[in-house]
Amino acid sequence: MHSPNYRQALRRSFALVHHSKGVWVLGVLSLLLGQIGWNNFVGGLVFFSEEQSFSAYFYSMPLIGALHGANIFWSLWLIIIMLALSLFVIVLAVISEGALIAVAVSWYKGEKAINLRKAWHLGAKHFYRLFALHFLKKLLLVLLLVGLNFLIVYLQAYPDPSSTWLTIAAVTIGLFLALAIATVGIFAAGYIIEGELPFMEAIRRAITLFREHVLVSLEISLILLLVQMFVVLLFILSTTWFLLPFVAFTVLGGFTGSKIIILIGLLLSLVLFFAAAALIGGLLNAYSISAWMYLFMKMHHEGIKSHVLNLLRIKG
Repeated sequence: MHSPNYRQALRRSFALVHHSKGVWVLGVLSLLLGQIGWNNFVGGLVFFSEEQSFSAYFYSMPLIGALHGANIFWSLWLIIIMLALSLFVIVLAVISEGALIAVAVSWYKGEKAINLRKAWHLGAKHFYRLFALHFLKKLLLVLLLVGLNFLIVYLQAYPDPSSTWLTIAAVTIGLFLALAIATVGIFAAGYIIEGELPFMEAIRRAITLFREHVLVSLEISLILLLVQMFVVLLFILSTTWFLLPFVAFTVLGGFTGSKIIILIGLLLSLVLFFAAAALIGGLLNAYSISAWMYLFMKMHHEGIKSHVLNLLRIKG
């Protein structure tokens, strides 16, 4: 096995994102899947705290009022339209992520000329397996998040030292299981695209690869989490720039006495904000998938040792 070179993985991934602007589009489109991964699991665990349990969240949804009386007809039409749009978005997002994985794998193999059409064809070719993989991964993560949330709420109802330690142990186990599910999903997608393996064989190989690289998977997950937090922090600090159209149009509206101008400025600021957020999210998504695929290929073909274990071995 070789020592991990996370710096090289991050640098190669940045070079890919910088080299091919088409990867940006794939990153934004694949983001429509609503990436439920390890980082999102952590965020979901924080959001659904004791004050906001899953039961309270779902019971508060206004479904009963929508499906009552004269609202039934329009609600059914709305449901049909939403299902059709959701199906279109899912197909587009799954194929885009498959194409993004194909691009990252080809970049790792040394191909400098990115063939987006070929990558898109590979994503479409393996759509059903990728969709089944995403569905299984998201289902397991959601069930894990729901179960862990109920367990935490139950333990917090008994405020004593033992329940505190049990909560810490439950969260630790839950985070590890979430890491395992998300990482196996990433590796299995790599095996489906790169090796064109059948669904169950890809999962089996992905589980084996994860078991051989548990610490490496944890290390790269933490590194990418820090990178994402840093970029999000920079984005938050720069949000004041998106208020410039609103401020300018507000001043203009004050001189003219027109509220429409102020509303236009507000809409422009919102459009700029959401467009920038989508672009940043797509870039981070493309960057993360590229880094994972680089390390996946390294693990699959060469094997990687944990950086922490290397440091402990050197100190020992």
